[in-house]
Amino acid sequence: MEEIARQSAASIRALRAHGPYLIGGYCYGGVVAFEAARQLLEEGAEVPLLALFDTPTPGYPKIVHDWRRFVHQGHGMLLSLAQASHSVTVKNLAAHLRALGRIAARRYMAKARRSLLAAGIRTPRGDESDNSVARREYAPRLLSAPIVHFIGADVAVSTEVLSDPRLGWRDFAGGGFEARPIPGDHVSIFSPANAPVLARELERAIQAAESASRRDEASYAAAVK
Repeated sequence: MEEIARQSAASIRALRAHGPYLIGGYCYGGVVAFEAARQLLEEGAEVPLLALFDTPTPGYPKIVHDWRRFVHQGHGMLLSLAQASHSVTVKNLAAHLRALGRIAARRYMAKARRSLLAAGIRTPRGDESDNSVARREYAPRLLSAPIVHFIGADVAVSTEVLSDPRLGWRDFAGGGFEARPIPGDHVSIFSPANAPVLARELERAIQAAESASRRDEASYAAAVK
């Protein structure tokens, strides 16, 4: 992922040698945009805004780190089932257990694949693309630019047991993080019905970022004087 982002940053530099850069990306492209923005900032460029569009954070939800919360939530769900609560069903509990199992299996396989690769042994990836593997195995680092994440509001933000991976970017947002819901799901946020709303929200985010950038420049100029 770092190399893919390095090529993207080089392409951006080729089109415009100097910033500021407003960078955005959707889904897999959002992960590339995040790392490209981080590399450009590392090179001294200015990035007033990173816009993400329904982009899950690689490595999220963090099962090992948050295992106590998962156990606590799972216990609460079991109590609700025992008390015949309508808020939780066996189907809900089974779905969360399946999700936890899939995540654990993927991470175990990724770790095993990296170990075999380090030993010079290549393993088949099944139906997974190189992009999918690169995204899943990428470990984000802190980004000092503001992040505005446009997420599909038709998919409810998960708060039961599993934390929503779309919100994981706030852990790496050194310049601030904001999640803005947009009508639609992962795909339909770009549909003719929903795209105008997304466009208006994106324009507001860009205007706010540019205003903040101008204020910073004015403050710096005043300090130099």
